[in-house]
Amino acid sequence: MAATSFPFQNVFVRRVTCGPGHGISVGSLGKSKDEPVIGISVVNCTLINNMNGVRVKTWPASMEGLASDMHFDDIVMVNVSNPVLIDQGYCAHNKCNAKSYKHDRAILF
Repeated sequence: MAATSFPFQNVFVRRVTCGPGHGISVGSLGKSKDEPVIGISVVNCTLINNMNGVRVKTWPASMEGLASDMHFDDIVMVNVSNPVLIDQGYCAHNKCNAKSYKHDRAILF
């Protein structure tokens, strides 16, 4: 699935097989103001030979915002290094050292 622009609301992902690669990610959030991510459902997916399973990532020193109502259900993972990763200090090239102000709420696995 390709990246998309914000706002990102009411997205349903079903029956995806992914791998090898980076898994299924939501983000990276917080580079701009008003980037709500609300109502994401990922169900009945299979992740094989991935670095990450399911991941939520926000930039450090990001604008205050909200990521809520995310549901990850019936996810099969085989040979996945980091099955669940919520990264509130995501930095693509490890050149960041600031705090994230995103609020992650109601994320269900």
